[in-house]
Amino acid sequence: GRVLVWASYVMDGSMHDVASEATAPSASVFKVVTGSALLEAGLPATYKQCYSGGEHNIKASDLVENKKRDKWCATMGQAMGRSINSVFARLASKNLTRDKLLGMANRLGWGQDLPFDVKVAQSSISLPDDDVGFARTAAGFWNTTLSPFQGANLATTIANGGEMIRLSLVASVKDEAGEIYRGPTARQVVRRALEPAIATQVTSMMEQTVDNGTS
Repeated sequence: GRVLVWASYVMDGSMHDVASEATAPSASVFKVVTGSALLEAGLPATYKQCYSGGEHNIKASDLVENKKRDKWCATMGQAMGRSINSVFARLASKNLTRDKLLGMANRLGWGQDLPFDVKVAQSSISLPDDDVGFARTAAGFWNTTLSPFQGANLATTIANGGEMIRLSLVASVKDEAGEIYRGPTARQVVRRALEPAIATQVTSMMEQTVDNGTS
């Protein structure tokens, strides 16, 4: 859980602590949340979904199964690796409720104050009431924000088999009289966010991003 680098910069004479801000959109990082919820709902990473559209937006027509128009198919793992918006939008629309997606996002850190050595803004989520808006959010379009800290926290949670552990930056603080603060010296579990079997499948899906996907 040790954070090795925490970078800030000075702008107009004041410190700009960008790593703690949650102003950037979650974008396709949110597919990790949606993928985790879909796995928990019973869909395996190998589940195949055919699709069309959705490269730059999700329209109502992109959610409708159409054998003539759906010329491409991908497994859920491949869709994670290649960041295929339509696949995640369709699967979420068919298999998830707002409560399930919001609950998974909360468990993984969105809308939560997470323990750390400095104050970090909450990564936000606001799920629209309409079906298309819900599907867009599940695919990573709009309605969620992400701090760099939460990005690291999310990846660490998956890497630790679904256990969210307390991240720490400061090892020790001393003044002229000696040590006045000591950071965590052992692994501290905040909570279990995912079952190990789910985290393992999410890991394999994330690896596809590097092996043959967008990275």
